[in-house]
Amino acid sequence: MNWDIATSNEEETQFVEDKLVAFNKNHVPFTQKRDFENLNFNIKDKNEFVIAGINSVVYCWKVLYIGILFVAESYRGQQLGSLLLNKVEDQAKTMEASLSHLDTFDWQAKDFYLKAGYEVFGVLDACPPGHKRYYMKKILSIIFTIFLGLNVSAFAKDISTINGSSRLNKVEYDSLEVNGDLTFGDLSIKDSLVVNGSIQGKTLKCKIFKANGSVDVDGFQAQDVKSSGLFSGENITVTGDAEFDGGLEIENGKLHDMQIASARSTIVDTQVNGNIRIKKVNKGWSFFGFKSNEPSAQILELKGNSFVNGDIFFEENGEVHIFDGAKVKGKIVNAKVIGLVCT
Repeated sequence: MNWDIATSNEEETQFVEDKLVAFNKNHVPFTQKRDFENLNFNIKDKNEFVIAGINSVVYCWKVLYIGILFVAESYRGQQLGSLLLNKVEDQAKTMEASLSHLDTFDWQAKDFYLKAGYEVFGVLDACPPGHKRYYMKKILSIIFTIFLGLNVSAFAKDISTINGSSRLNKVEYDSLEVNGDLTFGDLSIKDSLVVNGSIQGKTLKCKIFKANGSVDVDGFQAQDVKSSGLFSGENITVTGDAEFDGGLEIENGKLHDMQIASARSTIVDTQVNGNIRIKKVNKGWSFFGFKSNEPSAQILELKGNSFVNGDIFFEENGEVHIFDGAKVKGKIVNAKVIGLVCT
């Protein structure tokens, strides 16, 4: 028998999609009320123009898929992409989403997603010719935590690696690596803490701290720090070297020598007993690989009673904004000073 192949109209296309959804649902029952829950958000400027947006969906089995993430060229480097991604992930978690996945080309945002805690699980070569398409995933759920009872300190001391997002309260470890997001309260690590995801909580003590995602913490003590995402928080103490490759926004801190790579960082009521080095960043970086030739100075803001007992050095021309009673004792190199006169 000869079969005719016809071009499907909109109604016929939807019919085919519905049949496949029904087939999937019959074989693996869906676990959410609505088969598909769109999570689409945007950020607008003062004129109500959309300058950034994310389109995503939580589908069938509480799985998040990131379809599109975009930031307008003139607004890149201001953490808008991270804000949108965190918004979607947080919303998905409230829906009990267990997993997030996406794909990105080699000229797009693979490094951005790696810093946000995603990992590559597949690569499609020659797509398009001469390029690669990366398939990435990130564990969102705390199922692993609940299964092992990680909120109970008696079990926590025996575990050094957690593969999945976790919530830890009043526990101690010798060393710990979390491959997922970490939410905590009163966490003590004798040696090193490595988090391949975002981290949020109150009261953290460790010797060596490394985060490959955003950090938001109140009460932090460490010897050495390396953060690949935005590091924000209050009551921050670092006694050794610190490297913040995603920016810094802290209040009431005590730090020593540090390096910062960000378009803008803010320090409030913080004592720095050492030098600050502002590393050059690629301000033309974007989700779709486009670059801008327009100059955009990196900015370091010193507010409140902040005091830098050392030099501030920019690898390329920047600006230091000094407000209120903030002071810099050492030299400021490759930067324009705006605000009060340094002493």
